[in-house]
Formats: sequence, structure tokens, C-alpha cells
Amino acid sequence: MAPVIAVMLILAALVTFLAVFNGIYIPSLKQSAEIDHIGHVEEAFYRFSSDLSFAVSSRSDRLALTEPVQMGGGDVVFNPLKSGGSLSVHTEEMPVYTLNLTTTDGMITTVNGTLVSVEYEPQGNFWQDQGYLWQFGYINVTKYGGRRSSPLSYDTVGNISGALGNQTTPVASFARAFAGTGYERNQTLVPSYDITNTSEITAYVPLNGTCSGIEIRAVSLRTDPDHTFASSNGYGAITLTTSVHRVSYGNVTGISVAADTSGSGPDAAFRNATLQGWGAAFSTLDTTATCGNNFVVNETREGSISYTLNRTCPVDVTVELMEIRVGVS
Repeated sequence: MAPVIAVMLILAALVTFLAVFNGIYIPSLKQSAEIDHIGHVEEAFYRFSSDLSFAVSSRSDRLALTEPVQMGGGDVVFNPLKSGGSLSVHTEEMPVYTLNLTTTDGMITTVNGTLVSVEYEPQGNFWQDQGYLWQFGYINVTKYGGRRSSPLSYDTVGNISGALGNQTTPVASFARAFAGTGYERNQTLVPSYDITNTSEITAYVPLNGTCSGIEIRAVSLRTDPDHTFASSNGYGAITLTTSVHRVSYGNVTGISVAADTSGSGPDAAFRNATLQGWGAAFSTLDTTATCGNNFVVNETREGSISYTLNRTCPVDVTVELMEIRVGVS
């Protein structure tokens, strides 16, 4: 009788051990592995944000960058079952800015600068259903399928709007980098006289305040139409590629940039920061030392900046548009 009881006690202890092992130890291991996986996803989004900032500021043609993303995790030696995840990319509905050029024949050329959002959503997570969303230059932590979100690197959403209003912050620098200008000085030479002897010509220099060419450098982000969604429990990737297009226009009489800056959220703050970037870029042209004589009137209103060009000082305008396509795979 005693051996039977002993065997039964051993079996009971073994069953208890297996129950604790499978019910507590294994789940805790899988949760720990899942936390590591989510951390890798977060790092991938940080790297993608850095890649995008570099691409916008560098204005390089045919640049291609890829960031791998660990889509699933939670697998351990005793239980190899893995969670999964999905990546998606969308183009924001409202343009970041709208650039218009008007010519003497009334033709209007429009360039809409757009922005994208990139999101990771977990599937069958062994810890928390925590995802990530990149938008308007910053990263959100998301929960419940994206229905709840909070900034990753800022205390509140209001702090993001404040950072976008401060041109020295990285997120504001990113928004302002969507705008840029350049110029080609008029090669007409005028005499420069000696300070002490005003009748003595010391050199011939380019005419101040007049340019023969103005370059407008714009950036726009779009989705790669063939790579907008990916789902896996292995590895995925966020990719970006750049292409630069240059188009020149003659007989340009007006340049204007507009953006919807109404509202108090980060989206409106981003568009406002971009508009400020355009204002700063154009202010470098509208000076006596550069192209000031090419401009007759400049006007700044809420949500728009416009310039009228001097027809007696004709200037060719070249639009250099760098298009960044973002995709997932």
C-alpha cells in the first residue's frame, strides 16, 4: 500500500510542477521575450525617423534606405509559438503646403507637399498589444488597435506643438526642411569705385539685388503604391527611396505658398512650421544683396506667403522637387 501512495504523491508533485511550469514560468518567459521584441520595434521606428530626417535635409537623388522590423516575437525554447505584426503606410489627406507659380499668360503650376504616416500593429501579442505610429515627425505609442495613442518622446501632445513652434528643436527643423531656395546672381557687371577716390574704378562686380535665376527646393513624402501593407511573424522592413525632379519656368510673375494652419494639434503645428520654413527660405532671396530687385511686393497672411516678381527684372524659376516614397514589406 505504501509504494502506491508514494507513487501517487510523486505523480501529484510532478503534475503540480508541470502546471506551474506551463501556467506561470513559460508565460513569464514568453512575456519577457515579447518585451524584447517590442523594444526592437521601437528602435526600428527611431532609426526610420532618423533616416527620414537625413533624407529630407540631404536632398539627395536616388537615395535608398531600409530599416528591418521584427514583426513577431515571444518565442522561447520550450514554446516556439510566435506572435505576429503588421506594417502599413498611408498618405495624409491634407497637404503640408501648396506651392503655386503664376506666369504672364495666366498659367498656374501647383505643387502639393504631402506627408505619410507609418504604423506597426501587433497580432497575438503575449504581453501588451502595444504598437507604434510615426506621423508629423514624431513617434506615438498606440494601444487597442491604434484607438489610443500617446507620444513616445514627449510628455503630452501639447509639448509636440510647442516643440514644432520652436525652430531650434529637431522636429521643427525637420518640418522647416521641406522648404528651401537658391539663386543665381545676375552676371551683369557694374563698376565699383574706390572709397577715397570716387572717380577711380577699382573693379567690376555683379549687380546687387538682381538674380537671373531662382530655385525653389521642395520636399514631398508619398506612399509607395506597391508596398502599403505587410504582415508577418518574421521580419518586415520600412523602406524609403528618393527622386529629384527639376522643372524650369519662364515669365513667372508670382510665387505663393499656403498651408492650413488652423487648429491646435500637432498636424496644424507641423504645417505652420513648414510655412515658417518657406518664409525663412524666401527671406534670404528678398534682400538687397541677393534678389531683392526681382521682387515688387511680398505679403504674409495667416496661412499664406506670396511674392510678386518684377517684370522689368525677368527671372527664370526652377522648381526642384524631391519626392520621397515610403513603403513597407
